[in-house]
Amino acid sequence: MATVKVLAVARGQAPTSGEASLRFSTYDEKTPESDGGLQYKIRSQDCALVFADSFEQGWPSALWQGTPVEIVKLIQSLANSFGTNAGA
Repeated sequence: MATVKVLAVARGQAPTSGEASLRFSTYDEKTPESDGGLQYKIRSQDCALVFADSFEQGWPSALWQGTPVEIVKLIQSLANSFGTNAGA
């Protein structure tokens, strides 16, 4: 589990603290990747785009991570796949 800073919320309200707990399966130098299921290795300076039902300590339905530039490109790509023009 990680505590993340919430920068924006598409639907609903951001937590009053500006932070949320994010539950995810992780791997590192000591814990190898599993053969099944989604696992993430989130670096402390990375940004994450998370789709979740709530800010409760549940599992996200989708999670992408990367630099801010990579996340912006991902958002533009997702928007384009739905026929919208994000960021224009």
